[in-house]
Amino acid sequence: MPDSFGKRNHEQVKARKAAEREERRTARAKRRRARANGEFVEPPGSRAPDSDDWIDAAADSAEDSTDSSEAPAPDPSVTQPPPA
Repeated sequence: MPDSFGKRNHEQVKARKAAEREERRTARAKRRRARANGEFVEPPGSRAPDSDDWIDAAADSAEDSTDSSEAPAPDPSVTQPPPA
């Protein structure tokens, strides 16, 4: 179901999206001014998240997959030549 179901909610969603656009616009303008002044500005989205929880979760899942003593099953989508 869309997030803008109903006239009142539609107006609220439009206002929220307009505020988010304005926030992105001002952040872009701030980065442009900083670059014009010769400062180094990291591109948006290039920083790692503040929390390291996702790194720990990835490491745990990698350890679980390497602990298995069974060989992984061959991928059936990959065709192999017939034995000679």
